Amino acid sequence: MCKKITKTMCFCKTNCWNCGEKMNIAYIMLCAKDRQIPCSPNCFSPKEIKLAKENDVAIESNQYGHDLITANACPHCGKLFGNNHIKELAGTEYKKIENVQEICKENIVIIK
Repeated sequence: MCKKITKTMCFCKTNCWNCGEKMNIAYIMLCAKDRQIPCSPNCFSPKEIKLAKENDVAIESNQYGHDLITANACPHCGKLFGNNHIKELAGTEYKKIENVQEICKENIVIIK
């Protein structure tokens, strides 16, 4: 159980669905009350995107219709790693950065 709201940036290795090359992905585990919620780069702040990129993760934004989607990207072919697949990699992290909200000097706002 979480006593306070925290954000941990997690890093995993996987293979690109398109070209098969190795790539790194990042997601944030938001811990609030008794829940842990994985958040994709689509929810990252600009400072969190910068932190992920500083840790060898390619993150790109693409326009799909009226929606701008930000996601982990393959550094070899540029294809996006679907944000809906983040949950599948939870538990395979090779690196974690805890208290991202303090590193990025950001307040966490929970909307009820």
